[in-house]
Amino acid sequence: MRIGIVHYHLRPGGVTSVITDGVRGLLTHWEDVSIRLITGSHEGTDRVLRSIGAASDSQVEVRVHPQVGYHDQDDPLPDTTRIEEIRRILTTEAGECDLLWVHNYHLGKNPAFTEALLRTVEDLPSRRFLLHIHDFPESGRYQNLAALHLVTRSPLYPTGPNVRYALINRRDLRILGEAGIPADRLFLLENPYHPLPPPALTDPRPALLARLAPHLSPATPLHLSPIRTIRRKNVLEGALLSRLLSPDALYAVSLPGTSQQETAYSELVELCYREGLIRGLFPLGPLAEQAGLPFPTTLHAADLLVSSSVQEGFGYLFIQALDVGKPLLARRLDILEGFEEIFTDYPALLYSDVRIPASLVDTHLIPIHELTGAYRRKLRTITPLLSPSLGESLDAQLREEFDSSAIDFSYLPVPAQKALLHLITEAPQALESIRAANATLLERAAVSLARPLPPDTRDRLARFSLEAHLAALARILESYTLPAAPAPPHPEAIPDHVLHAFARKEYLRLLYDF
Repeated sequence: MRIGIVHYHLRPGGVTSVITDGVRGLLTHWEDVSIRLITGSHEGTDRVLRSIGAASDSQVEVRVHPQVGYHDQDDPLPDTTRIEEIRRILTTEAGECDLLWVHNYHLGKNPAFTEALLRTVEDLPSRRFLLHIHDFPESGRYQNLAALHLVTRSPLYPTGPNVRYALINRRDLRILGEAGIPADRLFLLENPYHPLPPPALTDPRPALLARLAPHLSPATPLHLSPIRTIRRKNVLEGALLSRLLSPDALYAVSLPGTSQQETAYSELVELCYREGLIRGLFPLGPLAEQAGLPFPTTLHAADLLVSSSVQEGFGYLFIQALDVGKPLLARRLDILEGFEEIFTDYPALLYSDVRIPASLVDTHLIPIHELTGAYRRKLRTITPLLSPSLGESLDAQLREEFDSSAIDFSYLPVPAQKALLHLITEAPQALESIRAANATLLERAAVSLARPLPPDTRDRLARFSLEAHLAALARILESYTLPAAPAPPHPEAIPDHVLHAFARKEYLRLLYDF
């Protein structure tokens, strides 16, 4: 069996890791399988082949088609010729593979590819296609969605019997089901997780602090966000929470942001550390590595893992907490639907928001009328993508947020977030007013984060094992041999249902625009 795996690139990142882990598992556990990696760039391909142990393995081949890569959004809109060129490539690949497994087919980073794939799926009803969605353009990626609307003419969510969807969380599975895609086309395919090695040091925190902060007591608490510093990770909220929980703690973030879209945010976070607005270590991963301490050691050294992220697809950090047996303080996200139970009786607190008194915001950070105006201007830019009722719903949600006596930190623009960290450094009374506004959260944290570890902590990771991932993939492949439910009568209505499901104020945060 030949499986063709398609992704825009194989550079380091979440999707590439899923592809790499999956291919390694297929080659190890399945017989008579060969892999064709179909991508838009040579960059990263050698590293992926080495990672899966297939640099000279005839079971794995790489085909690079630049037309399949990301499309520069500053380039002119693709014409019919380019779409047809990509369609011919995909037709050839689908014809030579038993399954074409396409990752993030409609992300909006190459609308011509999306349209070409949709046409190929319709033109080749006898070929099997697996559409693996990690990220939806409807979930706040409105610029990408607008680009898709300009180029695509085919229904964005094909529903023919030759199509299956792999979703990485139950929220996405539910949304597509409620939108009208038949249940026999939808499958949960959670990302595989590899447990970290046990700590190489008996007491890693003092060892880490001795090398990176020798002037501090070895008993200094370490709060860690083992993430890359990108906007949706909402890092400054994590720093604020760490300060509220333990003024003496160090707050560390593992990696800087490196992509063109994220460097400005990452540099601002780094500036907060340099200016003393955040007490901690940044970026901890490279600093520790230079000191001879590998990444897993930083996790084992932490007293608390923190996730203030406002958007995730899968949420590796949640699983890492159980893996290393560390307390977890995390913003509750809808992707936890169906897997929040792994934290039953665990030392974890999932919080909904961090409230900042509106009077403090209005007086010291940004006038409330300016904040409201900025959100209304953003809402107007996406109005052409929304029905009138959706636009009105979003406007009402925003009014409710900004008319209240306290505003969620994550809805502040990034400069105002930085200004808040400066304010609480200079004015202790401001910090105390924020502490009072979040008294319930802090009281719950004091109780929840002090719980002992349940004895079955590591057992809860079994559902995320590579074996579980491959078993789910086997069920998907088996489904192609079973009678298919009829396609819905109006597949063209599915995108509107999906857009409606994601049309919430959470995806309008000014944080994304920094």
